[in-house]
Amino acid sequence: VQPNGNWENTNVLYYDLHVESFLKQNNLDENTFYHELDSVRDKLYKLRALRTSPAIDQKAITSWNCMMGTSLIDAFLLLHNDSYKKAAMPVIDRVESFFMMHKTIPRILNYDSGEGYLDDYAFASQMFYKMYLATFKNDYLQLAASIFHKAIHLFKNEKSNLYNYAADSKNLFANK
Repeated sequence: VQPNGNWENTNVLYYDLHVESFLKQNNLDENTFYHELDSVRDKLYKLRALRTSPAIDQKAITSWNCMMGTSLIDAFLLLHNDSYKKAAMPVIDRVESFFMMHKTIPRILNYDSGEGYLDDYAFASQMFYKMYLATFKNDYLQLAASIFHKAIHLFKNEKSNLYNYAADSKNLFANK
């Protein structure tokens, strides 16, 4: 602990991992030190439990979930372990049912978040293509193609032949 703080004008509590020098300086034995350290930790944990906990973000971002689903399918393809394909199915089913019902990919899977961005569409399309490679079910290939073509339609910037992150219909501060 320092008068002006030891990190960004505040004190972050820690102890030196080289305990031997501290023990010699303060004429302590190791058992006494660790007993005292545990006592201090208990007091700090009790005080920390009294403060208000920070909010927890529960959003299930579509692109991140699709990347994970794709990774699980890749693991299945490489290792032939059905548990990886089974673990990918909740994401696959959720995105598929949403797309079939709304003809769009959402930004967030567990909230009403509106239409997704380019990465949501790209990773969803890739996930369904990989699922086609894992199962050879033509429905997955058709779904990947539908999402892919919708992404081209929504995000293609005709002026530059590149793709925007958001659809042209989105009112963004800067549509780059």
